[in-house]
Amino acid sequence: MTNSQLNTTEMIDKGMQQSHSMSVEESVRTIENIMQVEAARQQDYEDNKIENL
Repeated sequence: MTNSQLNTTEMIDKGMQQSHSMSVEESVRTIENIMQVEAARQQDYEDNKIENL
């Protein structure tokens, strides 16, 4: 697993732990937000890689 994937997994785990005190809807929203942030970060990484070639 890449560092980025590991961080995402850790964040989802945290989201899952927090979800015990949140409604299902809230925890799903939290995880969706995390995944959107991660996708954007991955896209930035890809864009930077292309620019640096």
